[in-house]
Amino acid sequence: MIVQQVSVNDLVIIGSTVIFALVTVIFAVVYYKKIFYVKAEYNDAKSVIHSVILTFRRRQDEYDEKLTHVTGDVERLHTTTENLTEQNNRIERMVDSLITSVKSTFTINKKVVERVEAMTEEIGNLSKMQQNMQKQLTGIEERTKTPEPVKVETLREEKSATVQLTETENQIVQFLLNEGPKTAPEVEKKIEKTREHTARLMKKLWQEGFIERDTHRIPFIYRANEKLKERPEARV
Repeated sequence: MIVQQVSVNDLVIIGSTVIFALVTVIFAVVYYKKIFYVKAEYNDAKSVIHSVILTFRRRQDEYDEKLTHVTGDVERLHTTTENLTEQNNRIERMVDSLITSVKSTFTINKKVVERVEAMTEEIGNLSKMQQNMQKQLTGIEERTKTPEPVKVETLREEKSATVQLTETENQIVQFLLNEGPKTAPEVEKKIEKTREHTARLMKKLWQEGFIERDTHRIPFIYRANEKLKERPEARV
């Protein structure tokens, strides 16, 4: 009986040991997996942080380079400003020296200065008078200019008594007789025809002597032939 009891206890101990070992192994595996997972995340985070640091350093280098350029420009501008200031001071000294030299050479007194100012004012008044006279002369010349003669072209007026006009052509002639000289665009609006059609009609009436054309200005001015008033039979 004692031998059997000992064997059972041994078995229990062995079983407990085995179970404990298995549990230990399981916990070890789980812990190892967690450690591996944490290490992987750490590596990923480390890589991200490294990339961020590299990006930051690269941008910092760019900013440093830009700052270096700006600093160089500022220094050059400062140097230029100093040079300009020095030149300005040198010019001011030269002007002061020149003024002093002029004063010491000519010894100008108050009466001379007043006389010079008075003479300057008189010269200005004379200049204004001369300008006014010039304007008056220019106006007189413009008024006395002979106006350029108006160039009027009239062709074959003798045909105006025998040519039969169409309704539109007669409308144009009557319009010019009643309303006075007109341009082709004005006639075009009156007869409500196209520009090309109106141009052909005006050319025909001018060639046949019903109208006269003033070529002195653009657009041409058309007027009815004055002889038409004496020939009512030509206005059909």
